[in-house]
Amino acid sequence: MAFGLIKTFSQDLGPEASRVNSILPGYTYTDRIEELLAARMTKTDETKEAAIASITSSISLGRMGMPEEFAHMAVFLCSPAASFINGVMLQVDGGLCQSMY
Repeated sequence: MAFGLIKTFSQDLGPEASRVNSILPGYTYTDRIEELLAARMTKTDETKEAAIASITSSISLGRMGMPEEFAHMAVFLCSPAASFINGVMLQVDGGLCQSMY
């Protein structure tokens, strides 16, 4: 559904020189992840390292992203360097999502 919405907006607003793109983050190591790890460790009695390893095992790059990496992609998409990118849903997830769409 979101893909269709982004495509529709990008087509509708493109003639007005407005680009519409979306960034799809994967696990990004933030304070919220710290909270989720703490809750998980309380529930399962696993160590923080084990909890992180469990999460990152399904990420092909083997780690969580950092907020700066997500920010770099947002800045790029807003920059003139991305002036011909429109209607894209870009996964910034280290390879977590394995589907085509």
